[in-house]
Amino acid sequence: MRPNLLSITITFMLALFVFSACENNLSNESFEDSLEVFAELEAIDEASSVNATVNRGGNDSPAEGYRVGDDSFFRIKLENIEKNDIINNGTVGAYCLEWKKPMRDSNSLHTGTKIYSTKNASKWEPINYLFALRNELKAEDPTLSFREFQAALWSLAGQMDLAPEFDLTKLSDEELPRRMFVNGELKLQKDKVIQLVERVNKEYTANPEVINGYGGVTVLQTASSDQNGVIPDPPPVIEETTNIYIYFDASGSMNSTLSPLQTMRSTLLKDALLPFFNDDGDLYDERVQIVSPFDERFLDWYNLGPVTPPSEGNIVALVFQDEAQSVYHGIPFSGIPTSAWNSDMSALRTTLDGYIADPNKGSNFFRGVMFQVENPFVGTAFQDLVKATQDGTGNYSGTNGLSDRNEFNYVYDVVDGDTPATYLNLVETALEDLGFDLTP
Repeated sequence: MRPNLLSITITFMLALFVFSACENNLSNESFEDSLEVFAELEAIDEASSVNATVNRGGNDSPAEGYRVGDDSFFRIKLENIEKNDIINNGTVGAYCLEWKKPMRDSNSLHTGTKIYSTKNASKWEPINYLFALRNELKAEDPTLSFREFQAALWSLAGQMDLAPEFDLTKLSDEELPRRMFVNGELKLQKDKVIQLVERVNKEYTANPEVINGYGGVTVLQTASSDQNGVIPDPPPVIEETTNIYIYFDASGSMNSTLSPLQTMRSTLLKDALLPFFNDDGDLYDERVQIVSPFDERFLDWYNLGPVTPPSEGNIVALVFQDEAQSVYHGIPFSGIPTSAWNSDMSALRTTLDGYIADPNKGSNFFRGVMFQVENPFVGTAFQDLVKATQDGTGNYSGTNGLSDRNEFNYVYDVVDGDTPATYLNLVETALEDLGFDLTP
């Protein structure tokens, strides 16, 4: 049977969509030519045959929660990585290196890919400086999106002869990749990209400690002529030294939630996470704790109050809370931060900036999840506060909120007094959305 014209057209358009993630026009650059990109880099032997499932990242209208990659060009799930000190299995936000080359996305599996480290690679210092400053830059200017960081990366890569030139002072809007537009409207802030690139070029040589503390991006080399990916941060990982604190609002309004949370922690969650703790039940009990403060200050809880900070290991704070009363907000929500809020936010952000994303340490990072529990007596007041914090709206923009941080996830309208199985599902989903690989 002859295929009809409509079928042929649809097939062609679908193929074009799948290959349209980075390029404006497909490049004829061969795979062999692209090997120069990796000449100065160190191959990670344990990541020499990686399965990478690629999807588009970036989210202009984020859902109520956060998924890793919402603030990046791609969302890539990495599998088949053996244990090493630089990169591990899990999901990451990523960017593309060469702006005119394609990348198969739409849940496309790339097999046999390789990952390289840029640490100590002098040619990559400008790109590493850009991503070392990413949180600081987003706090200074909350309007910066994945598009500006992607365009800055393309510009720097072109200047470093790692990719074709990408000069926004020369390119017309019509020449820019399609993902710089939404419904035909250019969303890329070209002037801010130019300023970012100028700042990086001006500062990076004078601040080697910033680059050294960051550790460097890793680079994903595809097994075909597809696009090469730049991974700013490794996926978070649960391991023997990971510390998980389940914070529970013990003021009394959530009493029916405590028992199923305790059951979840001691049974279902323990079964799920025990392999990450060497199947050692005592070690799990030591590392995974329920903490029940009465003060309803979730920013301070993220900052591990009233827990003594551990001497080693990654930190995950899971907060179940339904209200903060006048400590952080009034009823109804006024949109004006309290003095306690300002103090706790400043302290938390200082702590977050102190966590060093050095893959060679294999520790010393933080992830947090807010599970906003329903409470009919406070209406939407607490939820409004949490959403303002997440979205950076009003008086909670920039450093007064957490919209510039990618360490946090948010789950809304959690049922008070639900089953242990429901809470387990919420916890596992939130952790996977943050990039954790929970496969034993």
